[in-house]
Amino acid sequence: FPLVVHAHGFDGSAAKFSALLGAWAAAGYAVVAPNFPLTNDGVAEVDKDLGDYVNQPADVRFALDSVLEMNETGGELEGLISTDHMGISGLSLGGATTYPSLFHPCCADDRYRSAILMSALELPFEPGEYDYAGARPFPVLAFAGTSDDAIPYELQQSIIAGLPGPTWSVTLIEGEHATPFENPDSPFDEMVVASTIDFWDMTLREDPSAGRELEADAAIPGLSTLEIRP
Repeated sequence: FPLVVHAHGFDGSAAKFSALLGAWAAAGYAVVAPNFPLTNDGVAEVDKDLGDYVNQPADVRFALDSVLEMNETGGELEGLISTDHMGISGLSLGGATTYPSLFHPCCADDRYRSAILMSALELPFEPGEYDYAGARPFPVLAFAGTSDDAIPYELQQSIIAGLPGPTWSVTLIEGEHATPFENPDSPFDEMVVASTIDFWDMTLREDPSAGRELEADAAIPGLSTLEIRP
């Protein structure tokens, strides 16, 4: 099975994505969704630490390494995971965890073949700077809502525009920050589920028809628009 790692946002959890991640699993993907130690919704308010984002790329790497150990001979998942077909996704602070996992010298992990960014931004990491210009071509599906009151739509678009490409940039018309992706239901659910599975199928399963399906599923009149940047 192809594998996808998903990173939740601040005060989030894997459980908040049960519908979306469940759909990915039902489509045949192994899904790894860790709860970060100091930013998940189960941590007492006094102990939550937004600044711990700097450690989250290492948390993601640890979670992935732990699962892949189970894929080895004698492991609980022996031979079930296709380690050459892995992707990563993240919402909000989880997106800020995904960006450096792909494009920053502090934490880049070249095992991923594609990524999905949801209401995401980049945050500073040390040492070094993000390197989009020098990055290999890398497929990204990026969602940004025009009514996002946490990370302005224009800021998200400015970051997305710098990605090395190819990039599928989806604008959620009047979309808010987390509701299009987390439970409970939202008007965007069907579009997000369909287009994310299309994207994984296109990039992780190399399904030639999935790209055409993505173009149709991600652009819904009155709900969303799609821009493809090579």
